[in-house]
Amino acid sequence: MTSFRQSSCRIFCQLLLCLLLTAAIDAVASDAVPAALSVPPAQENADLKRKLRRLEHQVTALRDELNAPDSTQIVGGIGYIVGVFGIAGWLSARKKLRQED
Repeated sequence: MTSFRQSSCRIFCQLLLCLLLTAAIDAVASDAVPAALSVPPAQENADLKRKLRRLEHQVTALRDELNAPDSTQIVGGIGYIVGVFGIAGWLSARKKLRQED
């Protein structure tokens, strides 16, 4: 794995860990808050949906970054193309030498 992919995965894991810790802290804090001070369920659902949409966009962006070819893959692809043409040229030259003899 490239360092870019490793750092992207690390950031994604840290993001999920923060989300889980926030949810755990919120669960503990909501037990300690009296019912009169708690957020209405409709408002809480709207907040969670907004946060979930934001996380989905971030996950999609991370997937796009991970699926994008990096410079080593591009250079490697160019190397394969040059190699195939080199072999074709070598075979063509061998064939011409045989016909001259």
